[in-house]
Amino acid sequence: MKRVKFKIIMAIMVAGVISPGNGLPAADYYVEQNKPGASDSNPGTEALPWLTITRAAQTVAAGDTVHVKTGRYTDPDSDSDKAFSPARSGTNDQPVIFRSEPPLAAVVISKDHTSPAFKIYNVDYVTVDGFKIEGQLGTSHANHATLKNCEVIYGAWGVNDTSLNFGIVVHAGNYNLVQNNYVHDMTDSGNHGHNTANIMVIASASGGAEYNVIEKNTADGGGGTVYSSFGQKGGNINHNVWRNNMAMNSTAGFLGMGSTDGLAYSDTNTCCNNVIYNCTFALQFDHNVRYWQVYNNSANQCENFLAANDTTSSYNNLWNNISYGNNTGVALRNGGYPNPLPVSSLFDYADYNDFYNHTNWYYREKVPTLSYSLSQFQSIEGFDLHSITVNPLFVSSGGINPMDYKLQAGSTALVSGRGGSYSTVMGAYITGDEAIGYAAPTQDDTTPPAEPDELIVK
Repeated sequence: MKRVKFKIIMAIMVAGVISPGNGLPAADYYVEQNKPGASDSNPGTEALPWLTITRAAQTVAAGDTVHVKTGRYTDPDSDSDKAFSPARSGTNDQPVIFRSEPPLAAVVISKDHTSPAFKIYNVDYVTVDGFKIEGQLGTSHANHATLKNCEVIYGAWGVNDTSLNFGIVVHAGNYNLVQNNYVHDMTDSGNHGHNTANIMVIASASGGAEYNVIEKNTADGGGGTVYSSFGQKGGNINHNVWRNNMAMNSTAGFLGMGSTDGLAYSDTNTCCNNVIYNCTFALQFDHNVRYWQVYNNSANQCENFLAANDTTSSYNNLWNNISYGNNTGVALRNGGYPNPLPVSSLFDYADYNDFYNHTNWYYREKVPTLSYSLSQFQSIEGFDLHSITVNPLFVSSGGINPMDYKLQAGSTALVSGRGGSYSTVMGAYITGDEAIGYAAPTQDDTTPPAEPDELIVK
């Protein structure tokens, strides 16, 4: 009798760990639209798969994995908040996982321009891995979700609001991870304002967005189809990290904003080790942006490295950044509105930067205007005392390949960084081995991601 019990226990261990959601072993379910006999009346096994992802979303519990095979899938019941969102949460050790097999073979499609294609709503610890998305991918009121290895095109916008045009969105959630996604060829909603972005982190009166990590993504704004490659807006957006991303062909590579009413801030966020190409502003602080850490970014062919529009942006920190300008704008531009506040209102610290081929170092447009060369900025304002303005010597002339932005041997930027507990190397490639931007996933890319709170750069 004891031997029989032992065999039963071993069988459970082989089949899978116990799922906390329903007390049953964690399960592997299969959806295969193109397999003869596929039906939502099936048990969802590999031999007898389900027809729709909807059936899987209604069934899965913590620890379960849904393997979605080649096909084109649409949630007929999607609305502006959710599409294919599972009915139950996962846990820290046992997330709910939806995975395309092979990667990018399962295509998930928005039913229209106002509905998302795949959006996790009001549940936690859910992973969406390796899908081709024709529409919008995102989360809303979800925590500890992971969106990774996806290619996203077209995007979607809000009901009766064409300004809410996003490819990937994290809305009112914490500790979410957006990793290794490629967002491009967005559909033009006709609105190109601040609310449009390839990848957007957004808060609202219904909730803030904190401790999210957006890393190793490539976002192509299409030359103005959306405003920013990586957007961020709303109040109470704090302690988020944007790193190792590639931003290109947008008005703003990275946009920071507080709430529109000016009452809530975007505080203590980090933007580091990113590459920005062919944007008007590598970074833009529109309003209510405070205590940001901006370091070791590489920008090329951007009119401005940082543009701050409003005096409510303050106490920010810049170091170890490189910008090879397009000779049409200043490196640091401050609107200065509504009053002509001093430079010290914008920066708490700015030093060890290399801004090259800009028409000047700093410009405040509010009357009386201020226009400074590097030497004037140093002597009059006391910032950037160790900064330089020399050709950083990127490995190539720079373009859409992030590796173009490694530094040649002999580059002054290799030894002119901040040092101490920070790197002496300026720019995105500190070791030269960093993985920056999207890499097409393979079948082996199944390693569970680290928790975003473990990834925060201190």
